[in-house]
Amino acid sequence: MSNTEQGLGGGKKIDVSAANVNASTEYEQFKPIQFVVSGTQEGCEIAVNLTDLGQGYPVEFSLGGQSGYSAGLHLSMTSPGTLPLADVMVVPNQLTFQTGSSGHGKPWSFLFNCFLAGEAGVQQFALSCFADPSVTVLMEFEGQKSYTLSNVPTIFSWN
Repeated sequence: MSNTEQGLGGGKKIDVSAANVNASTEYEQFKPIQFVVSGTQEGCEIAVNLTDLGQGYPVEFSLGGQSGYSAGLHLSMTSPGTLPLADVMVVPNQLTFQTGSSGHGKPWSFLFNCFLAGEAGVQQFALSCFADPSVTVLMEFEGQKSYTLSNVPTIFSWN
């Protein structure tokens, strides 16, 4: 599935790819998640990985459930200017952002919201991030404390 978003890159179109985001598993619970990515510059690739810890209950990135509460995904700038992303890919266990030219050579920041989907028995999962050393990725569950992600997986409780 591919969706082209307009207006994010100063009039340019950015392809937001979501391959199998609504997978065949019928998930019973959804958890909103927000990422704030800062310090990005031209040519950076940022990958956020999700691991279900092998407990028999899968966890995946998702567009949300069928309720009106689920808003799909949202991507926006948190620093002034246009959103210079060349590519965004969302697959069940990874978010990938590839930066393009910012046009001014200064670091910039963006916000990405989506959902985690899990079966009723899921207890824990892990998140990690791979990016240039200048990039910081903060993760937050709705209304809770922010965590800085790194290449070392951080374990979170679903509840």
